This record gives sequence, structure tokens and C-alpha cells, in this order.
Amino acid sequence: MPSKKTRKDEEQRLMEDSSVGDKQPTVVPTLQTQKSPNSVGNSGSMASGGDKPAVSQLALNRRNSISLPNVLDAMMEPPEYEPQLTPERQRSGLGGDVGGYDTSDTFSDGVASTATDDEEEEEERRRRGMATKEEGGRRSASAKVPVRTARKKSVMPMVHRQGDLSTHDSQETIEMPDQSPDHSITSINSISSLLKEKLVMSFPRVLKNRRKPKEYKLQSFVAMLFLTISFLVGFAHVFYHQQVLQRAYFDRIRFNKEERLVRVFDSESGLIALGYLGVQLPDTDRVFHCLPNDQKSDGSVCMEWLNHARLYLNYRESAGLRCYHITWLSLEPGDFPTDCYEDGGDFGHWYGGGRTLGMAWPVELGRVEMSAFITGHVGRHRWGSVLKRYFINSRGVAIAVDHHTPLYVSINDDEKTRLCLQARYDDYAYIQPSSGRLPVLNYSVCTSSNMKQLHSSLSEKSLWDGLKRSDVEVVHSLLTEPVWQIAPLSPALLTEQVTERGPKHRKVPALTSYKSVASAGMIDITNNRSSPWLLAMLNQLRQKYHIDSFYLDMGTAHDMPQYYQMERNLTNPDHYKQLFTAAILSGGGSGAGDGLSVLGVSGAVARPPAPVFVSLPSLPSTWESLQVIIPTVLTYGIIGYPFLLPGPVGGDYLIESPFQDSRIKGNLTAEFSLPDTNVEQNSFLLSGAGSAGLPIKELYVRWLQLATFLPVIRYSHLPSDYADDPDVLELAKVLTSLRQKIINPLMKKYAQEALDSGEPLIRPLWMLDPNDSACHLVVDEFSVGEELIVAPILSPQTHEREVYLPTGVWKDGIDGSLRKGSRWIHNYKVPLEKIAYFLKMPDNTRF
Repeated sequence: MPSKKTRKDEEQRLMEDSSVGDKQPTVVPTLQTQKSPNSVGNSGSMASGGDKPAVSQLALNRRNSISLPNVLDAMMEPPEYEPQLTPERQRSGLGGDVGGYDTSDTFSDGVASTATDDEEEEEERRRRGMATKEEGGRRSASAKVPVRTARKKSVMPMVHRQGDLSTHDSQETIEMPDQSPDHSITSINSISSLLKEKLVMSFPRVLKNRRKPKEYKLQSFVAMLFLTISFLVGFAHVFYHQQVLQRAYFDRIRFNKEERLVRVFDSESGLIALGYLGVQLPDTDRVFHCLPNDQKSDGSVCMEWLNHARLYLNYRESAGLRCYHITWLSLEPGDFPTDCYEDGGDFGHWYGGGRTLGMAWPVELGRVEMSAFITGHVGRHRWGSVLKRYFINSRGVAIAVDHHTPLYVSINDDEKTRLCLQARYDDYAYIQPSSGRLPVLNYSVCTSSNMKQLHSSLSEKSLWDGLKRSDVEVVHSLLTEPVWQIAPLSPALLTEQVTERGPKHRKVPALTSYKSVASAGMIDITNNRSSPWLLAMLNQLRQKYHIDSFYLDMGTAHDMPQYYQMERNLTNPDHYKQLFTAAILSGGGSGAGDGLSVLGVSGAVARPPAPVFVSLPSLPSTWESLQVIIPTVLTYGIIGYPFLLPGPVGGDYLIESPFQDSRIKGNLTAEFSLPDTNVEQNSFLLSGAGSAGLPIKELYVRWLQLATFLPVIRYSHLPSDYADDPDVLELAKVLTSLRQKIINPLMKKYAQEALDSGEPLIRPLWMLDPNDSACHLVVDEFSVGEELIVAPILSPQTHEREVYLPTGVWKDGIDGSLRKGSRWIHNYKVPLEKIAYFLKMPDNTRF
């Protein structure tokens, strides 16, 4: 086989040939067809001897080599590629094969040519001539060709298609298409540029696509970081306003002066009250410390909202009772200081105030619009005839308002669960003083360990002070002996009282309407000459008719003239009845003799001295009236009126028809409005409700059962009036015996306690167990002192009910069984002739 020359030797030889002359040999692949069947064998013989094989081998090596241009300086210039010289254009003849170069970088061993030496030399001369002829154009083209690198490019060698070698018919050699240097190098560089541009354009997108997960993670991290920072900033803002700006000015109370929120805490740092102070102030107003001239010397903290209001905070503690005094001074006409406190839920239940429409117990179960806190007639006005500026909460918080404050009160107004207090002057209830003084809201918030202890601490003590033996005997007589009252046939015949002022005399001082009298004058009780005259008239009446005691029905604040004028100024219209009662009891201090004996009063805003009882309002003979008695008695008791005078059994007066009251919940069932299909069943219920002028028998019996356990029993219709049914009288005898045996001793015992401590005789269940949340909402049960619980039936045709017993052991008054406390008794059976009551027993009592 002929030896193969290395690339380095071939390049060296070509350099030597180029130094001889300007002519450059060019090797161009040719297509030759050898028809001699011995061509392959001849090639083998040529390699074995003679000069011809050497020439043939040289030609073969030259055919498989690349001849480089001899103009080396031009070859070293920067390459300039012609973009239009593409392989397609080269193949179409635009590039030609002038000065073309073989693109084969791979020196492979091809098949030895069988051409003769002469043919090889002739072919070489022809090619050299063609190269000389086209030398000019080829130099310019070859000068632009860059130096070839050593990187190998695989180019397909010539392919020899042979027939069946065994037959040696033919041998065909197919020469590959022309691969000139201009064509091949430019094409490679163009493709390289395209590939490079493609990679440059696509590689960033690849990197971007590969970075997407990381970018998502980065974006998520940034978003989470932003949310965390926002939360921390918001939390810091809230914490700053609730904690930093919230200052503990006194023990267990914190006040945020920016938001005007006051928080009261118990001994265990639990929040028991939340107040919103100065709700009428704009939220944008800033607060400042008061000037030295406006500050008080009693240690009060003073803050001022310019041109609006000034606030004073003070603190007092004694015997476990902590009181925070809050005073608002209005600095601008039309600005009414208003404070609100949450009720219900986590902030407990509020009780007190006085009689309201519907008599909700606790107060958050009802609704009262912002109105003047003065006495009136329930149904026409927001508040009843007995009031006290006192509210107590089940969490151990109480509010007491100063009597000089022109007080307005609302409960759950504007759909908010809040008890609100407001100071305001108006054109009737609270007339602005001539001095032009602006309203002042002054009250105290007191706390203790629980509401029972709190109420005991705030109750008025030593009611016995100033009493005579005869006064105590009057108290015992009322508690143990029934009171008989002449019953009117209609409300118009009730005890004469001053009616609401007429439109003709609303603006006339000291004049009002009184029953059929168009104009009636009011006594100026503040005048020193009025009291002696009134007492002299009453004494004449007492001596003439041998009257032991008087009952004062003084009307309400709304019965007074709109522009009342007295010798001495009154703080509010209800101040009149206080002065009037005091003048009657004391004798007026004019030397006219001792004062008169007073049995009771129809209304009050402050506790009258014993033995004066405070009467419940007049009630019609309905089931609804029976249902409001217990919450009314409980409310009066906790606001400071221990001695109460309930209305007569069966109601103060009859309505025209019992069916007219069927709209009232719990009053009458649908059975009452139907025709008398069952006379035997309804005879007991409806007998006496017509021409006889008696209450419904069932209502009368249930009312009598309830009155047996109240402080005083009053009769306007005796049990014997139901002559057609002797069972009513027999039932009354049984209840009278129960009263004398069990109830009267308890009444005397707790009356003495009331004179000492001011505790009521009739108490709510939470006074037995203030920490039992179930006791806070029981509205149809009560206790006599702490020894007896009563659970009456208050609805028609009802013979069972739910009963709740506070902690302890209780003896059933119906069947004599023992009952465990702190639980409900469901579906407790109560026949018509029975009333459910339970006696407190020692905790270790067992049968």
C-alpha cells in the first residue's frame, strides 16, 4: 500500500512549491470511469515497483490534500465574508469554481487511481493552465480566505460503486459535488454566525426559563416579607394606641386619651368594663393637658379638647371598694358630653335605672332611646314613676350619676349594645341656668370583687336612723297584715292625681290641668308659707275622718308645667316630689306640729325614709301586668327601695274586654277568642269577668299566689267575691296560712336587715350566687332574703315550667323532696292550686 503523508509534510511541500513561481496547483476531484477489469489489480502492481507507481502515489496524495495560496500577507488580513456567497448560490454557478479549494480536512486513504503516468501529467498541466488563466480573480478570492485551523471536518470521500466483484463487469466511481474553498469556508462561517446569533438570542431565554422557579420563589419571599412587615407595622400601631397611649392613671383602670377608651380591670387583671368617653367629640381633635388655672387641687387628672370639653379623672378606694370619678365640662354650647359602656356578652349584664316600657331584665334585653331621665307614665314616656341614677353590672361594676347632672340615658340605641349617659339642657326637663352654665356630666364608676359585695357596699346604710317605735310597728303591720283598698271601676276613678299639662297652659308658670279642671295651680313647696298651709288642711281632714296615714300620689315630672318657677330653683322636675314628701313627713319646720304619717308614695327618685313604702305603678288586670311585677320589684329593690307596695291582687282596674289584650304576649291564648264551645272548661276562667266586674279567675288565682310571697298583700277584690266558686276562697285560706307560717317570719327578719344594710327584701337569684351566670338572666323567679325561692306560673293555662335553683340544697314546697342546686329542673309540674317554692336547707341535709 502507498504510504500516507502527514498534513505537516504536505503543507511543507506546498510551501516549497509556492516559492518556485506564482503558479499554484489546484487539486479538483474528478469523476473517472475505468472500464478495464484489471484496474484494481494494476493499482496493486504499480505499488510494487518502477517510477510510475511513485508518480501515481504522489498524484493520489496531492488529490487528497489542500493547496493554500502563496500570498501569505493577504491570508493574514482579517477575513471579510461575503454574505451573498452561500452554498445555494455556489451550487447555482454564481460563485463558480474559479480558485476553488477542496474543503476536505480529512486525509483519508482513497482508492488508488488506475490512470497512467501520462494522463496524470496531462491532467496536471491542464489544471495548472486553468489556474494561471484565472490567477487574478483567484488571488482576490484567496486573499480573503482565513488560515485553516487544525479542527477536522469530516467530508465524505469518493464513493466507488462496484458491481459484483466476482464478475468484474464494471466499476463506477462517483465524485462528490464541487467543494471549493470559497464556497465551503464562507458557508461554514455563515452557518457559524447564524448558529452564534441563534445561541445569543435563545440562550438568555433559556436562562430566563431556567430562572423562573427561582424568580417565583424570590417574588413569593418578597411578598411574604411585605405582608409580614405590614402586619408588624399594624400590630405596632394598635399596640401603641392600646398599650403605650393607654395610661394607668389609677389602680386597675386604663385610659387611652387618643381614642378616649377607658378599661376597668378586676383584681386578677381581667377586663370587666369597657367605656367610650366623649363620643360626641370629633376623632380628629387632639387632647392637651389643662392649664394650671383649670386644674383641681384634689389630685384629679385634667385633659382638655380645645373648644369642646374638659375631662377630670379622680380615684378613691375604701374597704375594698374602688371608685373612679369622671367629670366632663362642656366648653361649647350645643356640645353634650356623652359616655357609653358596653353591655351584654363578655362585658356582663346591666340592671337598674328604674321602670321602663316592657320592664326588660337585664336592661340590654330592652331598648330606650336617648331621653331625659325623669319620671313619667310608662307607655307615654320612656321612663316610669320610680327612678334612681344607679346601674349595676354582673361583672362587679356599678355606675352612680350625680343628682345635679342634667341626665339623659339611652339603652341599646342605634342598634348598639351600649348603655349611654349624656348631660344636656333642654326646654323642659333641665332648664339651663340663667348664669349660662354649660352642662356637666358627673358620675362614678365603682368596682368590687363581685356584684353582691358591690351592691352591699353602695347600698344606703342605717335606714333606722330617726325611726320611732311606732314607725317600726307600721312597717311590721304592713308586712304581716293584708291591706284592703277600695277598687275603682275604671282608671278615671283612681286616686285623684295631677294629670299631664294641657296645651293651653304648657307655657304658664305653676299652672297645669287636673282631671276635669281646666286650670289647676301647683303649690310652691319651696315657699316657707306653703308647707304650713298644706299641713293645716291635711290635719283637718285627718281629724274629721279619723285617718291614720296618707298615701301621696304626686304624679310625675311630666305632669308639671313646662316653665315651672319656684321660689328656690329645682335641679330637675323630680326634685319637687322629694321636697314635697319631706315637708309632709317633717311638718314643714314651721311649728305647725308634728308631720303626718305617710303610708306610701306613687313615685320617687330617692329613697323616702321608713316607714314609707314605694308603690308599684298601677296595672290593668292582664297577664302581661302579672309578668312585669317580678322584674319591677327586683329593679326597685336593687336601686335602693327595699320596702315596696305592690298593686292589688288581680290588677288596679279592669280593661273593657279581656280579648282586647290578646295582642300582648302571654296574656290570652287563642282559645279565649273562640266562641264558647266548651262552657264547662272556660267557666272557671271567664266567670266574673263580665257584669260582676271581677278579674279572670285563673289570673286572679295566679296573682294571689305571687302576692303571697311579696312584701305587702293588697286586695281590691276579695276572694270571697267569687261566690260561685268556693275553691277560690279555700285556696286563699291555704295561702294565708302559708304566709303566716313561713313568709311573715322571713319578712320581719329581712326587714330588720334592710333597716341596717339597705338590702332589699325581694332579691334576684344572682344575690344568692353572684358567680353563677345562669342566675343573671332568670326573670321569672325571686328569693325572699336568702332562704326561699319562688317560681310562680305567669301564663294562662300553664301547669308546668322550668325552674332554676342556685347552689345549695333546697326543699321542694310542693312534694317535700330535696333538690340539689346549681341546675335546672325541666318540666316541673305546678297544678293550678299550687305554687312552686323551695326552702333553703343546710348543705348536709339528708333524709
